[in-house]
Amino acid sequence: GRTQLWEYIFHVVAKEKQPTGSKKDEVVIITDGYDNGSAGEFRGIEGYNHLMTELKRLRVNMRISVMCIGNESYCTGANYEDLAKATGGVYANVDPKQPKDGQDKKMMVFANVVSSSNAARDAFERTARLEYEQARIAGTAKDLTWYTPLNEEDLKALGNEKRGGEADKKTGDR
Repeated sequence: GRTQLWEYIFHVVAKEKQPTGSKKDEVVIITDGYDNGSAGEFRGIEGYNHLMTELKRLRVNMRISVMCIGNESYCTGANYEDLAKATGGVYANVDPKQPKDGQDKKMMVFANVVSSSNAARDAFERTARLEYEQARIAGTAKDLTWYTPLNEEDLKALGNEKRGGEADKKTGDR
């Protein structure tokens, strides 16, 4: 069969949503990873880039979490992990051919994040975006054209938050 993933998400979100500004809308995707049913730029493994570009154009702020089931390259590659982290979502690749224990842990982490409170998801988002930003700067994550980089204040605040505010404590002691 055909899977229409990115184009379908776009049409549903565009039809239902108004511009959200700083408020986040959320999409949780469970997929085998490959969009072979969407048209044009929505089609294929990187169709999410067109989705995010179009959502940004409409001023829709989206957090996307992806659970990719399978061992194909489009599931095990960094594409969907970068998408999830850049938008503040969670990513898990679950391969039924791998040992059960590791797969159960991935599914539990994914389920815990997507089912947590708004405040907990917002905290997770900050950590995920910082991880993506650090990887992007280091050149180990894709430089996504639609992504708005964190500004210096955000990076500093997120870094301090991740370290438990230790930098603030040290400067306060001087």
